[in-house]
Amino acid sequence: MKRAWFCPLLILAATALAYSNSFSGPFIFDDLTWIPKIPENPHIRHPGTGRPLVCLTLALNYALSGLEPWSYHFFNLAIHASAALVLFAIVRRTLEGPRLRQRFSAHANGLAAAVAMLWAVHPLQSESVSYIIQRAESLTGLFLLLTLYCVIRGHDSPRRSWWYTAAVLSCALGMGSKEGMVIAPIITLLYDRIFLAGSWLEVWNRRSGLYLALGTTWLILIALVVVNRALGGYLPGFTVISPWRYAQNQFGAIAHYLRLAFWPDTLCLDYGWQASSVPKSWILAGAMIVSPLLLATVWTLERAPTLGFLGAWFFLTLAPSSSVVPIQDMVAERR
Repeated sequence: MKRAWFCPLLILAATALAYSNSFSGPFIFDDLTWIPKIPENPHIRHPGTGRPLVCLTLALNYALSGLEPWSYHFFNLAIHASAALVLFAIVRRTLEGPRLRQRFSAHANGLAAAVAMLWAVHPLQSESVSYIIQRAESLTGLFLLLTLYCVIRGHDSPRRSWWYTAAVLSCALGMGSKEGMVIAPIITLLYDRIFLAGSWLEVWNRRSGLYLALGTTWLILIALVVVNRALGGYLPGFTVISPWRYAQNQFGAIAHYLRLAFWPDTLCLDYGWQASSVPKSWILAGAMIVSPLLLATVWTLERAPTLGFLGAWFFLTLAPSSSVVPIQDMVAERR
């Protein structure tokens, strides 16, 4: 029993140590637009705002500590640490699952802990943890992981309906956190086919109700986007840059993210890059890196699906912000 708790406690300790200095950080940038104005901010008080769960957590922090940043930072850290623990559980169960059990089950606990710890303390996570308003990204990631974890647990559990209900609830909460949660049902379905089911027919016969329920959570996201627009909230800037021009620039952006993932040097909170200022050579270089990786992902999904899933998760995660839908921040490390 003691050994079972060792890895989770180690992950929590490493995460807390890595971000312990964030508690002294002040409100910055968009924090100053949202947090000091919480009592009269219509997006905080209106239940139909585009990201109601984020707004609810900010309101709770305000009730707890007012304009003292410590509780906001604590909540951000708690979200991130929780996500790391869920990731640990997902990786461990995946390595112990039918697809990978023979090769990795003996070392599943240690490998899962290493993956979760590396993810938790990676410098690229700094913005989502330390920048208070970017808890939207962390909450979305947490609920995406929870959705997947609940589906994995429900696969061979006698309490299957309980776990699947929890998965749908997690997915719905994620939709209320940020628009990037749109990919959660797709990633979960893909994981199911690759790691749990023997065929697409088996997925449909055994869990069609689950995926129909997960799909209905998209309606929550659609409704929130419509209401947010009615309240004067932000929508993609099609009038500022064309989808084609934005997509071209994202080749370079994705290549930049890949470099930072392997060598996180010279991190930046606000790049301020504009489409007009990005050299064509940068776009071309990015395309030469990203296009082969995208093609390799498609190829390995058929030939080596367990490996292809990693690439698919990477590209699907970036799809809402780094494809054809123009976003105000062309490059952002929090993605």
